[in-house]
Amino acid sequence: MHKSHKSGIFCIFCICICIITVALISNVQAISMTPTTFTLEILFDEPKSKTSSFSESYSVQVTNDANFSVTLNATGVGCGNIVVSMSPVTLSKNTTETIGIDFEVPSSQPEGKYTCKANVFGNNFFTVSLTATINVIYPPPQLWVKWDNDIRKAKAGEKYSRNIIIEEIMGYKPAKYVTVEIKPLEEEKPIFLDIKDEKGQSPPFYFKQIDAGKSDSKQIIIAVPERNLVPGNYTLNTRTKATNNKPEDNVDYLFMYEVPYPVMRISENIDFESLTFSEGKNTLEKSLRIEEIGEYTPIEGIAIEKISGEDGWITLPAIDYVKPNSSENFTFKISLPEDAKLGKREWKFKIRTIYAGSNEFSTNTLVYFPSLDESIAEAKNMPKSEISENLILMLEGAKTSTEKQNLKDLAGTMYIFSASKTLIFEISAMKNTDALGEKLSHISAIKRSINKIEMAKKLITAGELLDKATKILNYARNIEKSEIDAEVENIRKNLEIYKKEDYKRCAVLSKKIGEIYGQELPEQKICEEKYIQAITKASKLKDDAENVRNEIEENTFVVGTGRILLNPFAYDYVITKYDENEKIYENLIKFYDAAGETGEAKIYEKKSDDLKTEKNIVSAFFMVYGAIVILILTSIVVRIFIGWTQYKRDEEEKMLGDVVYG
Repeated sequence: MHKSHKSGIFCIFCICICIITVALISNVQAISMTPTTFTLEILFDEPKSKTSSFSESYSVQVTNDANFSVTLNATGVGCGNIVVSMSPVTLSKNTTETIGIDFEVPSSQPEGKYTCKANVFGNNFFTVSLTATINVIYPPPQLWVKWDNDIRKAKAGEKYSRNIIIEEIMGYKPAKYVTVEIKPLEEEKPIFLDIKDEKGQSPPFYFKQIDAGKSDSKQIIIAVPERNLVPGNYTLNTRTKATNNKPEDNVDYLFMYEVPYPVMRISENIDFESLTFSEGKNTLEKSLRIEEIGEYTPIEGIAIEKISGEDGWITLPAIDYVKPNSSENFTFKISLPEDAKLGKREWKFKIRTIYAGSNEFSTNTLVYFPSLDESIAEAKNMPKSEISENLILMLEGAKTSTEKQNLKDLAGTMYIFSASKTLIFEISAMKNTDALGEKLSHISAIKRSINKIEMAKKLITAGELLDKATKILNYARNIEKSEIDAEVENIRKNLEIYKKEDYKRCAVLSKKIGEIYGQELPEQKICEEKYIQAITKASKLKDDAENVRNEIEENTFVVGTGRILLNPFAYDYVITKYDENEKIYENLIKFYDAAGETGEAKIYEKKSDDLKTEKNIVSAFFMVYGAIVILILTSIVVRIFIGWTQYKRDEEEKMLGDVVYG
């Protein structure tokens, strides 16, 4: 009885074990996951220096067909440095949910594919194995470029040494064959900087490789030009690119600088003090100092404009450039005109610049007559003539006359003295030049001096002084009729020649003669019309020459200093075009010569000579080509003749053989 009781207990225990085993087996079969094999890509999209690992989650679908709840967790098997985990998830019975399995990869993990088993296990003693292929993907290299220092304000003529630093900031792959471009942020905007590296090379600059997570640098010399700067704010965009990344992957650097506006300061007004008609006392030079005090940009584009005052007195300096933080002295020269009136003279000027604004200044002088003693001494040094002799007597008379206190008499005497000096000088200058244009300019000055003597004579009332003034005027008028008008008439006769051969000179000379006599000459209008017609025809011929030249170039090509035919069969056509072009050049030379444009005529004479040389080269090459063709044809004919002769000989020998052998 006792023994059978033990057997019953054992049977019950076995039955329980079986029930538990069946339950476990049925429980495992009740948990299913999809998919069980998958690939997960993990992109290392942060710099290695900023993170120790990268995590990605993969979602799988889990179904619990059991009639009780299950709590799930996960771990990795054979995953190396890759950590597999998941947040515990409890699934109710007979439910389906999506769970995420986390894969954490250290940032030091090499790029590549890794197989990893993720075991998902529950609280009811079951495990489901999932096979994951982890694809670790390195990002392309990312470049960060910067300058070690800006230049802020660029100073004209200065050189600055700076360094461009390029760093690969992701830390995974090296950047290969790196290019650094430096361009204005606004396209086509000038930068006013000359940028070169230590070897004198201009951008773009090149680096063979920037290692992952490392940096490299290059010394840059920035030279600011001395001239033609435009004030303003400028930005250079410094960009990098490598052969194994995209430009948008990189970080640009904006290099900003300023070209400041120049600041101008001028010295005080110019006082020319006093001038008189005596030699050595009728001209004076004084300087105006212009300073740039802004220290960075030069003063350029300086122009001086007269606001008020008489013309022909002051010669303005050629002011062009003042360096930054420096000053320049510019010389103004005043020359007393022979017909100037007595008294104080004033002028106002404005200095204009492109970027330094403008400034006004004034000048003044006092015109007075020289002493009679000075005038007498100067008159005695003049070439001896009736004018100078009467002038000396007139001045001495004014000195000793009791009427010298009459200011009008004295003023008239001094005006005649001044005009007579000019008259004598201009007559001498007229005789010493062969240039007709210069002769007419001197003649114009002579006539103005004679008119001034006549006007000054009207101021004189003292009999003795008036007598000398009359003699001077009469002698001047005689010279005007006998020499001056005769000279003008000779020049006018030459106009008949120039009307046919030099329209430009004819128009210019006839205009000057007309200005002397206060009337327009008919020759001026005729010659101007002829000049316009000649230039118009020449312009049309230039267009024709260009068109013909284009046709020549289309049918020839350059060899050395000459041209040869593209197609030998076009020889006649091309030579005809050369002849046509040559004829056009001849007409151009003729029209330019007649118009008086000798410079243009010489240009086309040279072109005509070059054209003839080029034409001869084309002909020579064609003859060589023809000789080669004839030689080839002759060779072919000879070979045919030899072949035919050989053939006939063979035929005769064959016929002879037939006879012999029957």
